[in-house]
Amino acid sequence: QTMAKHGAMSFAGRFARHTLNKDIEKVENWLHYVMASFVLDHDEAPKKYCNKASTLSIGSAKVDYGKCFLSLAYPDGAPLWEGPVYSYSDGRGNDFNISLMVKANHIRCLEKLQVQKSRCFGNMIADGGICQLELAPPNDCLLNVTDLEVEIYCEGKCKVQDHIKGMLTWGEADNALEIGRKVYIWKEGSKKWNKKCKGELMTIQKSINACDLNGKNCKRHCLVSSEGKATGCFHAKNLLTEKYCESWWKSGARYALSTIGNWVNTETSDSRVTLVYRKFNAILKEVKVRTDVYIFRTRSLEEAIKEDANDVENPRTKSSITKSFESAFGSLKRATFGLISSEKNATQKQLDLIKQYDFNMQPKRDKRGNFAGYEIVSCKWPTWNNDTQAYDKPPLNKCQKIRLVNLQVLASEENYLQIEEISSSQKQESSVSGGSPGLVLSLVTKIAQMMFVRHTATISALDTTGKPKFCKDMWTPGKTPEKSYAVGVECSAAKTDQEAGEDEVTTDGIDARFEFEFVEMQPVWNEAKKRNQQRIGIRGGYNLNWCRVLAEADPKTKLKAGSLVCDLELPTEEGTNLLLNSTLPLEAQFRLEQTGKNDLPSSVVISSSASEDSCTGKCEDDESHVKSQVSEELYDSAGVEETLEVRLVSVLTEKYCRTSQQTFKTWKGLNTKKKTLMACDTDTEASDANLLSLWGSTDALTPSKYWNFIIVLSLSCLGSSIGFTGSNWASLLGGAGVVFTFASTLVGTAAGAASGVYLTEYLSDNYHLDGIMLRYMMNDKLQSAGQQILYLIESALDFELPRP
Repeated sequence: QTMAKHGAMSFAGRFARHTLNKDIEKVENWLHYVMASFVLDHDEAPKKYCNKASTLSIGSAKVDYGKCFLSLAYPDGAPLWEGPVYSYSDGRGNDFNISLMVKANHIRCLEKLQVQKSRCFGNMIADGGICQLELAPPNDCLLNVTDLEVEIYCEGKCKVQDHIKGMLTWGEADNALEIGRKVYIWKEGSKKWNKKCKGELMTIQKSINACDLNGKNCKRHCLVSSEGKATGCFHAKNLLTEKYCESWWKSGARYALSTIGNWVNTETSDSRVTLVYRKFNAILKEVKVRTDVYIFRTRSLEEAIKEDANDVENPRTKSSITKSFESAFGSLKRATFGLISSEKNATQKQLDLIKQYDFNMQPKRDKRGNFAGYEIVSCKWPTWNNDTQAYDKPPLNKCQKIRLVNLQVLASEENYLQIEEISSSQKQESSVSGGSPGLVLSLVTKIAQMMFVRHTATISALDTTGKPKFCKDMWTPGKTPEKSYAVGVECSAAKTDQEAGEDEVTTDGIDARFEFEFVEMQPVWNEAKKRNQQRIGIRGGYNLNWCRVLAEADPKTKLKAGSLVCDLELPTEEGTNLLLNSTLPLEAQFRLEQTGKNDLPSSVVISSSASEDSCTGKCEDDESHVKSQVSEELYDSAGVEETLEVRLVSVLTEKYCRTSQQTFKTWKGLNTKKKTLMACDTDTEASDANLLSLWGSTDALTPSKYWNFIIVLSLSCLGSSIGFTGSNWASLLGGAGVVFTFASTLVGTAAGAASGVYLTEYLSDNYHLDGIMLRYMMNDKLQSAGQQILYLIESALDFELPRP
């Protein structure tokens, strides 16, 4: 009977694995059943469930699509993330923190994710296993996060003068195209183009950031008529506000009064000043979701102890076995039972018990997604009690445990995110940049793009003939994962798998060899170029191992020294999958050099090494000209360019990365084969031959004036002590070839005390804060906030089902 039972389970497990690999529709149906039945709430909860099928219909669901959500809000109203980004202290008592706050409400359309690919390993029922899934939202139900709030604020001794506010909030607030504003439609070049301020007066219902194919004209304002009928969404150049269309003497008088107000040197001082605030919905248009589903065959700890005590060949009692567990792991009744910080920190007694009872270990995280250690995988969830109508019965003795981990969101296209502004004037009217809604919404779009997806891109490099070829992470598969090994990064494909035709399939299974993930490390100041230079780590698409440069030739693969190979398994932060800088060796670090319009010195730098504030170049500029110039440049440019031209330099070899031909022997040395592979071993000078093109989610790697603008906003908190006139502020915002350096004392002293923290996470005693460094710091914080959203989804997908 025992043999028959194990044989039946083994067959069922192999059949389940085969089905999950081949029948994607069944995997999708199962996923929809789990989401609708156990994870998501209904808009009319608790009256309705997302799964409208009978409770007896186990494994099948009738999902109420479009009306389900997963809550991202904490019950106490706490933000997903809040804290200082950096601190400023000029040594004269002007100390403050620039802080960031992110909140969210719901994520919607998880119930309609479609399975694109599925690959499973192991005997799914007899022993457990793992399934790698790739999912994508359908066009009629895009993933969207609702009621997102982003605020950047000054905390501490914050002083903002009115004339500085006037410089930063170009465009009179009366003429700002905000939600609720009355406007006329006007199109230049049309038959009625010379008849301004005519026709029906419309109301702006919502504002969206949805860029055109060139990444421009992103801001659109959607209008409704007086009867409430939607009339379409228009660019700002086609709209005139009601205030604009007033008689000339009213608008002239208002301008004169605002100018006089700017002359009055009235200073406002507060312990907390909002610099940027917006509330919006984020719609993810072109994304895919990857995740690992682990299936454990396990039991409860009480059951393990009971089975051991009932074994006739075991002389130990249940009490003595329990004492052994508790002496090693703590009290069985406590939530911290079985928790160890890492395998290195586990005692020999703990390791012996784990091995003896064949327990699996898994990462454990707290309520906010922070890594807390490793725990024993066991049946631990309370079960349903029909008498009390609550989950208050003991856990299952034996269970099939299903967990979703390593949840990732990847962008399929560069402009994957659409921002929909929500009418909320609670903080934006009082914010320093409140009078420039277009710029602020564009800035918020940049911030949101950092939060939701990994920065993945395909790499195109010139081959030895000068033709661009796409590169992919190459591996030689073995019978087991441990016997597989990397064989370099080959650049020979004219197309990626997304662009290939039916007869040009270039990848297999769930593998995404053409996709590389770019993980930014802390930038390093380059005194010669007067800016921080970006450092990155790269993860190959085959299995997300880190890429490294070979210090010497590899005898196994025959790759030459300097070749790029993606086979490092570490490091990421447990529980968040974010990079641990200290554990990435030099061979896996690369310097990212920008080219063209991105290869410019930083125009605004806060430096601890500067003895005093200084300016190089034309330090004064015309206010009205700069307002027009910066407004045009930043108001409507939140889009991501299709490609980013860069150069990569190996930190180990200090040489540029480019393709080269390598020759390999085949057929036991009787034949040879040439391959075009990426290597960082030849060029010491920049040239067209070592230019690389990145295609994909590259916005977070691209320098932008938006980040300089945030530094300028923070400097406005210095008020009159900065000693700047309007023309100085104008040059600071838009001057070409101008470098402003502001002296700051040791970070984390008085400024850190303003919020009770000391900021030594990024900036040391000798630091230079420019737009590149600030973007990196904000990206790191926002990635943490995004990971918490993903963790809330992961933590909801943890099930225990009965097993034989």
